[in-house]
Amino acid sequence: MLSFAFSAVAAAVIFFRLHLSFVAFTRSQCLLLLFIHFDLWLARLSSFHFHFRLQFTAYFHSLVHFHIVIAIIIAIEHHTLI
Repeated sequence: MLSFAFSAVAAAVIFFRLHLSFVAFTRSQCLLLLFIHFDLWLARLSSFHFHFRLQFTAYFHSLVHFHIVIAIIIAIEHHTLI
C-alpha cells in the first residue's frame, strides 16, 4: 500500500511540474512515468486476492501493456528526431 501511495504522489508531482514549466516530455520522464504506471498496476494486482491463474494472467497483460507503451514512445521519439 505504501508503494501505491508513493507512486501516486510521484506521478502527481511530475505532472504538476511539467504543467507549470510547459516542457515536452523527455525520454527519461516518459520512462519514469511508465515505471510509475507499471508500479501502480502491480500494486493494484497485489491488493486483490485472485486465484493464482488470474493473477498471472493480469500480471502478464500488465507486462505486455507496459512494453507496448515503451515501444510506442521510443518509436515516436525516434521519428521526431529524424
